[in-house]
Amino acid sequence: MGLPAIRKKIDAVDKKLLMLIAKRQAYVKCIAHYKARHKMPIFQPKREKEILSKKKVLAEKLNIGPMLVGEVWRALFKNSRLLQKNLLMKKRRL
Repeated sequence: MGLPAIRKKIDAVDKKLLMLIAKRQAYVKCIAHYKARHKMPIFQPKREKEILSKKKVLAEKLNIGPMLVGEVWRALFKNSRLLQKNLLMKKRRL
């Protein structure tokens, strides 16, 4: 397989990743509304630590470096908190 064909396959995987991130963000919005109704804090460090630990274990089984997984999930967590915060601030203004 030539380089262009391999790159095309990577592009397809990247598209799937983006679609999954969009789907994840839709669920994050649901979580934001749930947390608002139940007066729960947005940032839950214990939960994030548990998730990150589980993801690193799975990553090692899949031969993915735990450092990469840590960076990716910390970015996802940060984005999720920001999205939740923005949704809740918008809701309060209404």
